[in-house]
Amino acid sequence: MRLSYFCFILSLSFLTQGFAQDRNVSFSRSCSSPPKHRYYSSPSSDDQSCAPTSKAKKVQPMLAVKGGCFFFADPKMRKIYDRGGLDLQLCMSYPILKWLQIYSSFEYMERHGNSLNGSEKTRIWEIPLSLGLKPVVVISPKGQYYFTLGPRYFFMRQRNTSLCVDKTIVDNNIGGFVNTGFDFLLHQYLLIDLFGEYSFVRLRAHHSKAYVYKKTMQAGGFTFGAGLGYAF
Repeated sequence: MRLSYFCFILSLSFLTQGFAQDRNVSFSRSCSSPPKHRYYSSPSSDDQSCAPTSKAKKVQPMLAVKGGCFFFADPKMRKIYDRGGLDLQLCMSYPILKWLQIYSSFEYMERHGNSLNGSEKTRIWEIPLSLGLKPVVVISPKGQYYFTLGPRYFFMRQRNTSLCVDKTIVDNNIGGFVNTGFDFLLHQYLLIDLFGEYSFVRLRAHHSKAYVYKKTMQAGGFTFGAGLGYAF
């Protein structure tokens, strides 16, 4: 009786020791997973701890080159400048909070067309400088949604061949902009940006000529396009 009881205790100790070893191995494997993407930074520089609490991922600073097609918001401006529409942007985003970034951009826009009820050629160039706040929502390990709002300063140059208006008109003024879009990670550092944008500003179209369409114009509008970014 004592011999059988001793064998039962010995076998039970071996079983409990093996179960504890298997549990330790599985627990250590679950805590040693490497970071998935460079685009999102880890909360700490060391390996991820096995604490039950978890911190949100931070988005890295980003530099992007974008291109799109620009349309004037004003109907008569769209009728006059009915061709072209190239919009090039150089944008920078820097995180200040886990969900908020500072946004800045340098932009170049161009359109051309003909005067109303005539064939005189006209061309307009705009160089906007933007600064804004950019809330960001991470929607997947490889994607995020953003919305940007802020002031924009416009530099405008207009060239006309019509005798009814000034040949060259230069003006500048402050306005604003809003844009929204999605960023999708292509590689460890590269991402693609799909965006839409609206801008608004009042500029003087004609300085010295009387009885000409509007003395000021809404020179902002809509831009839709895509870009390629680099996450630091």
